[in-house]
Amino acid sequence: MNGKGEFAKDEKLKSMYSEKVKLQKLIFKIDFDIQEYIKKTYPAIAKEIGDKIKRVNLYRDGFKKKRRY
Repeated sequence: MNGKGEFAKDEKLKSMYSEKVKLQKLIFKIDFDIQEYIKKTYPAIAKEIGDKIKRVNLYRDGFKKKRRY
C-alpha cells in the first residue's frame, strides 16, 4: 500500500476532490478581488479594517496589548 489505499482507485472521489480544490481557488480569487476593490474604492475603510486585522493577529500570536498610562 502506498498510503492512499482504496481511495486512489476511486475516480468519483478524485473528481469530487479536484472540484473542491477548484472551488477553493475560485473563492480565494474572489475574496482577493473584493479586498482589492475595497482598497481602491474606500481607502480609509480598508486601512481601518487592515489595522483591526493586524491587531487581532497580534493578539492571537500571543502579544499582549500595550498599556497606555
